[in-house]
Amino acid sequence: MESTITACTLDSLREVNKLHINSSQTNKIGFIKLAITSQLHNIVFWFVIPLIENHKKTIDMLAEKTIAIHIPKTAGSSVNKLFENTYGAVNCACHIEQYRTKPDVQSIYKDLLTNKKFLSGHLSYWAFKLYFPIDDQNISIITFLRDPLFQLVSHIKWIKAAYARPQFRKQKNKSLLEFSEQLSNIDLLDTDKLCNFLLEENDTSYNLLRNKQTRYLCPEQPPLHLKREHAESALGTLDKLSFVGITEYFEESTKALCQKFDIPVKYDNEEENRTPIKEDIDTNHPRMNKILRSYIGLDELIYDKALDIFNR
Repeated sequence: MESTITACTLDSLREVNKLHINSSQTNKIGFIKLAITSQLHNIVFWFVIPLIENHKKTIDMLAEKTIAIHIPKTAGSSVNKLFENTYGAVNCACHIEQYRTKPDVQSIYKDLLTNKKFLSGHLSYWAFKLYFPIDDQNISIITFLRDPLFQLVSHIKWIKAAYARPQFRKQKNKSLLEFSEQLSNIDLLDTDKLCNFLLEENDTSYNLLRNKQTRYLCPEQPPLHLKREHAESALGTLDKLSFVGITEYFEESTKALCQKFDIPVKYDNEEENRTPIKEDIDTNHPRMNKILRSYIGLDELIYDKALDIFNR
């Protein structure tokens, strides 16, 4: 009888032990499944979802384009740097005027518009109209304008300094090269000599220096000699632009630009493409001031309206 009870007890204990083992195994399997599920959740949350969101952002980003009309010596290089820091240099194409003489320029510009977020170049408004569908609602056109007197002085200094650059002297524009060489031999502190040089105006100097900002904003290809009617058409262009910044208020312009395009870029006070010439032009000298002002009469009209737009 006792042995029978003992045998039954042992059998019962064995069954209980089996249940315990099976329960432990089940718990371990459940724990492993839970751990794997948790890891998968973390991978999806921390890696997969951000990748999908970044891919979507990239697609959305590339769908909307910004084109900058880079008028010489208006802080355009600093604007280029701002967008490169925002979107990444790989998504930006600056100085696209370099492709304009290529036989396949249309194809090049089409590829740039497709694959880049930001385009910038020393191209006038009418030239951008020629090569790009700038009326597309996904394309924003921006530019910066500068006090015409300071823009002209800075541009003269840049052309003078450019001749010292070996790469510049390799260019095919012989008239520009000759003009730069002549200017490089003039001491800008010699007011009389510089005045006489500026008075010896030719087609090259006219195109390079006179009312440059107006010329860049004309909606149609302008003639060499600009008139009041061309300034009026350039004034109309200002109303079509998505953003107009002012070089003299670059920090404020940058903040407004970032706000408009929803880009979290900190203002960088570092000046890009600064002309390495210490000598300056005496703009207060009566004769010099009169000559310089004769070069920028139309630009002053454009700049005044740009200031009004900026201050609204």
